[in-house]
Amino acid sequence: IWTVMDDSGNIDTCSFTLNIQEYDETISIFPNPARDKITIKFKDAKIEKIALIDILGKELYTNKNVQRNQEIDLKNYACGTYFLRIYTDKGSIIEKFVKH
Repeated sequence: IWTVMDDSGNIDTCSFTLNIQEYDETISIFPNPARDKITIKFKDAKIEKIALIDILGKELYTNKNVQRNQEIDLKNYACGTYFLRIYTDKGSIIEKFVKH
């Protein structure tokens, strides 16, 4: 909790809550950097959706029917930096990768 005072001398308190979610180590993404495809491998995680996002934040690809050892074809995407957002039953994680 913080106490703050404005220029007029008014005092107030403020606080915030920070929730930190642990990364699910059963999910791996490879290779990085990638060329033609990227693979998402997982064991016990319950993945609900994956999304491929470009550097500007635009969703380029989504899949709600994710299989173990899911591959994403990257042949039609330009070289550059991308993000893979993985939605699980516990929340979501974002992984950055590079396509050559």
